Amino acid sequence: MEIRDLYDKNKRLIGQTIRKGEKVPSGAYIIIVKIFIENKDGKLLLQKRNQNIDGGGKWAITSGHPKSGESSLEGAITEVYEELGIDISSENLELIDTMVEENVISDVYRVVMNIDLKDIKLQKEEVSEVKFASYDETLEIIEKDRFFKFHKQPFKIIYKKFHEFEK
Repeated sequence: MEIRDLYDKNKRLIGQTIRKGEKVPSGAYIIIVKIFIENKDGKLLLQKRNQNIDGGGKWAITSGHPKSGESSLEGAITEVYEELGIDISSENLELIDTMVEENVISDVYRVVMNIDLKDIKLQKEEVSEVKFASYDETLEIIEKDRFFKFHKQPFKIIYKKFHEFEK
């Protein structure tokens, strides 16, 4: 069972943990990392969530919870490796935004790297399929309600920051 560290609203550890699935205590926060993987052609690596998890069957970006003892950055590296079998280095990850909602702090990262889809090793329990999509194609997926609801807002942030000027 995964253990998660708890934080205050300023992302400082409070010395408490919870198990995956447990309710976050009032006044405490967990961290979630959301990673946008973009290739040199400006396309995003999207992954379809396995039917057996929250948002199953929807397209999403790579995301997850850092394990107890991991920093947000370390958690982002771990999630990309666990879900896709891709090694990324901390120097390549850029923290784009931190969003605080209810009892969750979401750190949104971006990495630009070329990946061949045939080299990806899916974590079948969480990911059923991957593909590259342009930002406009991703917007279309969102408009058709085929994108995981918790990843829509981070997409809008990264779209505005990096790609709105292309329109």
